Amino acid sequence: MASIDRTAYPRCSHQLSDQEMDARDGPTDEETTLTLAESLGASARLTFLVMLKTRQQLGYLPLLDEVPEQIVGFLRNALDVPIETALLDARVKTKTLFRYRGLTRTHLGNRRFGEGSEQLLEALGGAGCGCRSQTLP
Repeated sequence: MASIDRTAYPRCSHQLSDQEMDARDGPTDEETTLTLAESLGASARLTFLVMLKTRQQLGYLPLLDEVPEQIVGFLRNALDVPIETALLDARVKTKTLFRYRGLTRTHLGNRRFGEGSEQLLEALGGAGCGCRSQTLP
């Protein structure tokens, strides 16, 4: 069986050492500058950086309450924000989080699956699986 890190949706569930955290999740100067430029306030900055680093490591954006406290605490220290600083509430700050999703995609060079994507996949993979043309018994 494949390890969880090699599946379609890896998770950050295991504990990492300080060295692993620094190498994997330590923000670069560019990421810190982007965070400071695009967000206002300690909670907003922490939330943006958590979204950016988890998207970068996992390839998708997990729910904020699914991000381990170890990662949140590490990034809280990296930003030098107070220890009581919490992530933004996803139910209240939906427009802000939507904007942050777009910024993380842009910064990391990701695109949403949208118009034209199906034609691109067909061109890259040939006929594909043909699932749409098959009828089920």
